[in-house]
Order: sequence, then structure tokens, then C-alpha cells
Amino acid sequence: GSSITQQVVKNNLIEPERRIVGSEVGLDDYQRKLEELLLARQVTQTYSKEQILEWYLN
Repeated sequence: GSSITQQVVKNNLIEPERRIVGSEVGLDDYQRKLEELLLARQVTQTYSKEQILEWYLN
């Protein structure tokens, strides 16, 4: 599963058409996941856990 921060990134920073995961995993899925991880790291370093949780809950 994804962390809360990764879910916030996926829902707010990744284009909607790239969020859809099909039954077959392809290179695009791995690239999207890597992008989510890198962005999540930046978000974690920039914002407090409280702020990230607030975004997740809203």
C-alpha cells in the first residue's frame, strides 16, 4: 500500500489520467510510482505531518 503522503501526492499532484491502474502493470505504472515516491519525499521534507494529514482528510 501507499503511505498517506503518497496518497496525497497521487490525488493532488499526479494527473488524473495517470492515476488509473489497470489489471496489467506496465512501465508507465512503475514510472508513476517512482514519481509519487520522489514527490512524497519532497512533500515530507517541506511540510509537517499535521499539514499532510489535514490535506489527506480534506
